[in-house]
Amino acid sequence: MKVEQNLRELEEKSIYIIREAFAKFKNPVVLWSMGKDSTTMLYLIREAMMEKIPCPVLNLDSGLEF
Repeated sequence: MKVEQNLRELEEKSIYIIREAFAKFKNPVVLWSMGKDSTTMLYLIREAMMEKIPCPVLNLDSGLEF
């Protein structure tokens, strides 16, 4: 239970930060490498912004994937 509570708190803090960033910056762009970190970030943006990603998502191809 404690782990679930900690994860929920981290998610809530992340959502707060994402909402603040979208409120502060005019034209944000999300970089996505298809990795676990950037995919989690897209998930959190969708959670924070009511199931929409309100900015362009730019695929960052490092040439090292797949």
